[in-house]
Amino acid sequence: ADLIGLNTADIRALGTSQVAALITEQIVALNSNQLSALTTSQIGALTTTQIVAIETADVKNLSTAQIAALSTAQVTALITEQVAALTTAEVRALTTTNVAIMSTVQIVAMDSAQLTALSTSQIAVLTTAQVAAIETADLAGLNTASIRALTTAGIAALTTDQVVAMNSSQLSALSTSQIQVMTTSQIAAMETADLKALGTSQIAAFTTAQVVALTTTQIDAMTTAEVRALTTDGIHAMSTDQIAAFTTSVMIALSTSQIAAFTTAHIAALATDQFVAMTTAQFASLSTTHIAALTTTEISVIETADLQALNTVQIGALTTDDIAAFTTAHMVALTTTQIHGLTTDQIHAFTTTDLVVMTTAQFHEFTTTQIQALSTDQISSITTTDMAALTMTQALAITSTQFAALTTEQTNALSSVSPMVLDLNGDGVHTLSAAHGTHFDLNATGQHTAAGWVSATDGLLVMDRNHDGIINNGTELFGSATILSNGQRAGTGYNAMLDLDSNHDGKLSAADAHFKDLRVWVDANSDGLTNAGELKTLASLGIIELDLTAKSGTEMDNGNLLGLVSSYKTSDGANHAMADVWFAKDTSSTTTAATTTATADDAAHHTTVQQAAAATAGDQPAEDGKDKTAQHTAAAGTAAEHPLGVSAHDLLSDRGHDLLAGHADPAASQTTLTAADVHHEYPLVSVDHTQLVDDKQNNLLI
Repeated sequence: ADLIGLNTADIRALGTSQVAALITEQIVALNSNQLSALTTSQIGALTTTQIVAIETADVKNLSTAQIAALSTAQVTALITEQVAALTTAEVRALTTTNVAIMSTVQIVAMDSAQLTALSTSQIAVLTTAQVAAIETADLAGLNTASIRALTTAGIAALTTDQVVAMNSSQLSALSTSQIQVMTTSQIAAMETADLKALGTSQIAAFTTAQVVALTTTQIDAMTTAEVRALTTDGIHAMSTDQIAAFTTSVMIALSTSQIAAFTTAHIAALATDQFVAMTTAQFASLSTTHIAALTTTEISVIETADLQALNTVQIGALTTDDIAAFTTAHMVALTTTQIHGLTTDQIHAFTTTDLVVMTTAQFHEFTTTQIQALSTDQISSITTTDMAALTMTQALAITSTQFAALTTEQTNALSSVSPMVLDLNGDGVHTLSAAHGTHFDLNATGQHTAAGWVSATDGLLVMDRNHDGIINNGTELFGSATILSNGQRAGTGYNAMLDLDSNHDGKLSAADAHFKDLRVWVDANSDGLTNAGELKTLASLGIIELDLTAKSGTEMDNGNLLGLVSSYKTSDGANHAMADVWFAKDTSSTTTAATTTATADDAAHHTTVQQAAAATAGDQPAEDGKDKTAQHTAAAGTAAEHPLGVSAHDLLSDRGHDLLAGHADPAASQTTLTAADVHHEYPLVSVDHTQLVDDKQNNLLI
């Protein structure tokens, strides 16, 4: 009672020892004014028991200086009710040392206002245990400055409930350092609204573990800017389920570096809409490993512009299943550069439908290796327009097996065709251009196409296979149209010759069974007809050996390609040039042989003309052992099987003679061909008037 009567001056006059000697009842008896009158020294002298005895109402009246004067022991002694009674000013007056030593129970006793009142310095000294002890409601009340004041250890100590309780402003206030220390559980606990509120710098600060911890719901909620802020390491670490959660907008927003960071599993897991949403730049950033991981479903929906964005290395990485999944639109979209990048396995995977829709420009870019990779079904499906687009080099690459699969129309469409040509005058293999060549059924299809031709001083290697004394078509040459013993077309002259190499020594010589049947056709007047004396035996030319080991050639002669080259040997030991020449065709000038049988009158007329020519030529034997009469009679015998045609050969009995002016041999009758003798169903072929001249006298015959 006496203590209660003391005024504040009396209280302040007490010594520190006297204050420390006060019993708890006396402390309790002190009123608020008396307690608030205590000096900081007197406050510091209070025992922990005395501190505990201070009533909560009295605690509220303590000055901030008195609170600041509390020792760590005194603060630790505060009971929860006393802590709860502290004013916000008193809370702010606590030293950082005292704040740091507060128990978790005391922290729990603090309300939102008190926690909010803590300075950033005080917040910064909170221990992990203290942070974890903050009630969710109290944590939600902290301002952004307080949140940023939490140590990284304090952030890491937050419970998932606390993270959930934090609002978007608080989370968006976290520094990148604070973000990086968050546990995967904390990251996964973030609400989608809070995650969306994060800045791109915060997202960029995510560790790979944190990125992996994101739920698909969270990823689905992320903004395009946030996803674009993810590091490539983070993208690479994501699961396929996470990647699958990307919206199409997000897919479009991904940088090329992020796309490049995708794993093959990511690529394979993309949904159709995600795949379609990718930009051309993103497709261009895919690695060959990515390309190989594409599913056939993905390939089937790839946009043509995206397909065209792939480089040749990427194109080459596509699997054969991928190629087979191409739509016709994809095939047409392939650039010529991409065509070059296709492997032979990929070419082989093309469907026949794919080949049909390809453009001539695309076919024109096929390499010879790619050409040879085509199956017989594939090559037989190529349109005639595309066949016509093939270069001579490409046509040369067609194998005999492939050639055998070509239709007549395809063969005729080729821009060039091959026979073997021998250099007979020592100046190399020379030819005539298509414009100055002749009409001959080089492909043995019944169509006589204007094409390049052998020069008058060189010869064609031939074999009169039907022994009729004339060379009828390409099957009797050695070239692409030659029929091999297996029934297939040879494709090249060297393949045709190899078929006759019975002893397999890589050359044709007298040691081979059919060497004696070979001839050289020297078409001296370049008319494409086997005139008398134009078939030479090899022996008459001194040829003893033909080398079948050919090398690829690139020389062009008057528009014709010397595609494969080697040599032949003569009896004097000299070697001479020999080449498989691909004659360029003038496809604008083609005549189709009729299949209607000629009448006996037509045959008789043809026989009369040929016999007259033979009689004029005299009794000189032909080079191949047949006399000219026999040769031309044999030709006449075929008239019933071939259409009637008028050529310079028919109108010339022999060089230097004018058939229409009569014949020197009185035994030979002159035959007059009138319009009545010509049956309209047998078309006459065009006559080249430049051939209607006397070879020696150069006299025009009409």
